[in-house]
Amino acid sequence: MRNCAPDDTGCVETPESAENPSEPEDNPEDTDKKDEIVVTGQRQRQKTSGDMEKFFVVTTTDLERRRLRHGDISCPGGGSVTVGTPGPIPSGASAAHSHPSSHSGVPGPGDNNFGNTSNTGYMITLSSAYSIDRASNGTYRTRILSGGGSSDSERGELVGNMQNWESGNSSDSSKTPQQRFCR
Repeated sequence: MRNCAPDDTGCVETPESAENPSEPEDNPEDTDKKDEIVVTGQRQRQKTSGDMEKFFVVTTTDLERRRLRHGDISCPGGGSVTVGTPGPIPSGASAAHSHPSSHSGVPGPGDNNFGNTSNTGYMITLSSAYSIDRASNGTYRTRILSGGGSSDSERGELVGNMQNWESGNSSDSSKTPQQRFCR
């Protein structure tokens, strides 16, 4: 079984994860409740608007602000990536963050790290909400929870970012931030 059903246009996986599938491990009932909380927060723009990335804790009942330090990393060849250093997530909760309109509209090259506190993490933009599900074999799937489908270029960018996650580069603390997060 693949991480995404072949006909599910709201689910994205890499070619590598399609060849090496595994079921994500979160409790579906809890994940469904958290998905609903994130979609409601995105649609109502609860605490998610503005010009900076914002970070959240998602429980089965609420989307709460999460404090952390963040900064931009300059990438060779131009561009930058914003990376946050979060505090702990309570047991049973998941991490989420928002991208302002100045950032990419899809989960970025280091966005799997916020989800490493549980098997599912979330990314929110003004127009979309995504879940990032980590499987036990190191593969990921990204589900589009709300908003329109991704364009071909956005889907290509997302798959490239997911391949970075699956390579282990974004979570390898022995690498420089540029090596971990710049593509």
